[in-house]
Amino acid sequence: MFNRTALFSAISATMMVCLPASALASEERLALEEVVVTAQKREQNLLDVPVSVQALTGSGLEDAGVQDFADLVNVSPSLGLQDNLAPWQKSVYIRGVGTTINSPTVESSVSTVLDGVVLARQGQFFSELADIERVEVLRGPQSTLFGKNAAAGVLNIVTRRPSLDTSDGSVELGYDEYGEERVRATHGAPLSDVVAYRLSANYKNVGESHLENINIDGDSLDGGKGYAVRGKLLWELNDAADALFIADYGRNDGPAGVRVIRSASGLSQQVIQIGASEVMEYGAGNRKVNINDANLVDTEEWGLSGELNWTLDDHTLTAITAYRSWDHDNALDIDSTGLDVPAVSVPGLGTPYFRGAVSGNKLSKQFSQEIRLQSSNDSALQYQLGAFLWTTNYESNTADRRQVCFGGLVNPVGTHCAGLIPTLLPSPPFPPGTVDGIQLAISGGEETEIDTRYYALFGQADYSLTDEWLLTMGLRVQRDNFEYANTALGPVEAGDIPRRVYQGAGEVSYTEWTGKFGTQYMLGDVSNIYGHYSRGYKGPGADIGSNFEAPLEPEFVDAVELGYKSRLMDGRLGINAALFWQDFTDTQVSYFNVEDSEFRATNAGESRQRGLELDMMFAASADLQLNASATYLDAEYLDYETTCYLRDPDPQCAGNGVKSVAGETTPFSPEWKFVAGSRYVKGIPALAADGFLQLNYRWQSETHYDSAQNPSTLQGDYGVVDLSFGIEDQGGRYQVKLFVHNLTDENYVSNLVAFDDATGMAETVVQFVPKAADRYVGGSFRFNF
Repeated sequence: MFNRTALFSAISATMMVCLPASALASEERLALEEVVVTAQKREQNLLDVPVSVQALTGSGLEDAGVQDFADLVNVSPSLGLQDNLAPWQKSVYIRGVGTTINSPTVESSVSTVLDGVVLARQGQFFSELADIERVEVLRGPQSTLFGKNAAAGVLNIVTRRPSLDTSDGSVELGYDEYGEERVRATHGAPLSDVVAYRLSANYKNVGESHLENINIDGDSLDGGKGYAVRGKLLWELNDAADALFIADYGRNDGPAGVRVIRSASGLSQQVIQIGASEVMEYGAGNRKVNINDANLVDTEEWGLSGELNWTLDDHTLTAITAYRSWDHDNALDIDSTGLDVPAVSVPGLGTPYFRGAVSGNKLSKQFSQEIRLQSSNDSALQYQLGAFLWTTNYESNTADRRQVCFGGLVNPVGTHCAGLIPTLLPSPPFPPGTVDGIQLAISGGEETEIDTRYYALFGQADYSLTDEWLLTMGLRVQRDNFEYANTALGPVEAGDIPRRVYQGAGEVSYTEWTGKFGTQYMLGDVSNIYGHYSRGYKGPGADIGSNFEAPLEPEFVDAVELGYKSRLMDGRLGINAALFWQDFTDTQVSYFNVEDSEFRATNAGESRQRGLELDMMFAASADLQLNASATYLDAEYLDYETTCYLRDPDPQCAGNGVKSVAGETTPFSPEWKFVAGSRYVKGIPALAADGFLQLNYRWQSETHYDSAQNPSTLQGDYGVVDLSFGIEDQGGRYQVKLFVHNLTDENYVSNLVAFDDATGMAETVVQFVPKAADRYVGGSFRFNF
């Protein structure tokens, strides 16, 4: 049997990491490559930035097999991901904080910035990562410089810029055993002495899904296509100014995510089996679903932006203007069964399963304008001042239809559904004195529109008291206006019973201050310690199911961080460490409302996160590169009441089914997470090429996926090993790579959700299973020119 502990210990001892450090060998010395980041909206050496930042280079991401946004959680121990059916329902977490609300009307607590432009909606994040220069993971609140939706942190994605000096290009082809095809191409070159361009494109054909739909009439989960193009034009206006123009377009369509049933009661299992071509096998290893309704997602996104940088004596003026559009269509089979009509009701128990489908369109448009003035001299005082305008418009049109079969009713409305599954019922189907079951369809459509207007003035100053001692102070004042409206459209089909749809409209505004105060002390030329306090803010949201009587209040966080950064052993060993403590108030969260049978949004009272982050990089030799990252996280609720789960033993649940979870762990917050790996490169003189071998490993402790602490939603600890090897031309012309993901075939899931079935006597547990939860092999070929 595979021993995870032994492997973890072995790899930990040798400091092998997931992301290879970029080590440069020369005749004089061997040292880590200097990494320049823009974590404080100015170019700085990573060592000099008094913030907990993990910088992931584009080449490092490629070496580690990171293909898309969701893969980032595999290489950064502070990141987590809530998986779900559709992109707008997914969420990124930093230090155990994200947005659990299944509503695109609520912004993420983690801000994603693409080439200086803040993305408005969570669904925009989950796309391919192509032609990346670097990804910066900024941990903890970053509201002073990055704005309102950076309460938990920032993912700053920077793509490669055009060059006025050199031209380069590449084509990469990838394929794996599921038949997934990937093509990536880039090319950049100067057009003249003052104009250069860069083009990139990527295409993906999913091929065969790692999940199988065994419904006799249901659609296959195979297929799915996506492509994206990006163009950049750099124009050097004069010796003091340049302009960068960016245009991008992307489209993805194919099967939506599905809930794989992990466990169900005997009654529910018989219902779930209806319409299946084979017997469903339940458990953590289940990879089969039985769904018959449409389950598709179609997303289109495009954007335009322009950036001007103008040097004015001792200052640099930067202006970024951007517009983005994100259009999302989906049709979801939300009952997760193959039922053509709902399961028959059992008198006294209720209906074990309904038939339900949701469809709709979501369109988000945003415009932003940022202007910054930054000092660029050698004086003791360095500063930047900025203004930011951000407007968003979100519109959705949705339809929700649920068919339910009731028994023992006298109401003649509806159609009879008795006898659908007579094996589940006593004979006769209903006890004497009752009538046959009655099938009812409850449906409703609604239109939602959200408009936000956000204005901010911000600034940050760094003052050197001495050559060693630096003081930092930052401040942001922001005006946040949130306007909302929801309109009921009536039943989806004639004769349906109207679903309770809340209608309302209103407007709220907030003026808030956020800021930062800190200090940094240099310990010689290669090490420093720092400490700072920061306050973060996330804007209001909407709970569609609350009749808009009380929109979601803003979210606030107060955080303290102490850090240490150094480059030792003549620059070969890098150590970045941070201790943090942060308290969130009015956290925007989701809970399951039993009365509505829907997930609803609310403000949790308080939560606290404290812990340690450690990143280590080591250029062991000219051939061997190592690094390791780990996060220890103690995340818990301080004040929050939530719905009890089925048969919850907590004494509080004996009352109204609500309990306090103060002192309990927050969801998606493993206590320990570790990523490790190594890259070994050795010359092959006969081929004029280098052979390489890369070993990646990631491990995390057990993780709760439910704030109510339902043991059915607890993911145990697990570790995953990835292996890749190949050859690359010493002149950099080509690379051939083979890989094995999840070498030891370690099973795990990315989310677990428990539902009470309609009988109220048992629960059904569903899981979201990523492709990487199974071992698979593949390869790629890249040609550079």
